[in-house]
Amino acid sequence: MELSQLRYFQTVSRLEHFTRAAEELHISQPSLSKSIANLEDELGVQLFDRDNRNVHLNGYGKALLRHVDKVMFELDEAMTELKDMRAGTGGSIRIASSFFLDAPTGFSDYSREFFFANPGVSLHVYYMDAGSMLPLLRERRIDFAMLTGAIRDMDVDVACEELYSYRMGIVVSGDDPLARRQSVRLAELRDYSFVCNNSSPDQHDTIYDICGRAGFRPKIRMECDDADLIGEAVSRGLGITFVTKRRFRENNVDDPGRPWRSNTAFVAVEDEFCVRTVRVAYLRDAYRTACEQSFLAGLRAHFAREQTA
Repeated sequence: MELSQLRYFQTVSRLEHFTRAAEELHISQPSLSKSIANLEDELGVQLFDRDNRNVHLNGYGKALLRHVDKVMFELDEAMTELKDMRAGTGGSIRIASSFFLDAPTGFSDYSREFFFANPGVSLHVYYMDAGSMLPLLRERRIDFAMLTGAIRDMDVDVACEELYSYRMGIVVSGDDPLARRQSVRLAELRDYSFVCNNSSPDQHDTIYDICGRAGFRPKIRMECDDADLIGEAVSRGLGITFVTKRRFRENNVDDPGRPWRSNTAFVAVEDEFCVRTVRVAYLRDAYRTACEQSFLAGLRAHFAREQTA
């Protein structure tokens, strides 16, 4: 039984399609089919149930895959450790995020600090919904996942720790009676229309989650990924929107930019659950390179400082 056969078997099991598996493995489809057939001959059992287009693991295949996953994981861990020893102070950090990590956020501050302090390290950030992160973590295709919700169906092999919680408030038109108040209860917003930033799944879902906890479904008048359009709509009284106080201050006070920004006001929300919690997830017992260990330790320290500031 060859190592390449096990890798081929694992890939076909994941994709359930020979052609797509061959493309990912960069070999021809006939070569892949022959390799799997040879593996089945060697084991004396069929591993897949086949139909016209797809293949599916049968009982024998599922039993083999449990062991192959363990073997390949350990091998990948060994290769990672050897590469880490060879890389010295270099390496790479691969992050998936379900929300945009641009400024102003604590993560944007930290990643800039880490990247420029470690010129031998490469940084790769990918955006996707939280549900897509778990298999990528397990396959070691990413090192960390950043999210503001919890990963569903998370197993014991994945750790998810809170880094920081941001209090949420609302932005209203300067002409709205709420603009003269310091705070508001969410239930008072039931009859308001909302304009929402849907540039990432987390931002979109947060609105429905927060309003749902207050006992109502938000009336969405507009949703888009254009922050300026959303801000101007709010200033004209066409709706309200959720935002952190820090983002409002940095966008609207420190960087006024647009004339309409002077006609918006931030109002705190009193409900304790009106928060946005930033989390980082990673494989719990996996080998972490020196680069990854340094990144994670620095990330924790940075957000600890933010929370006490």
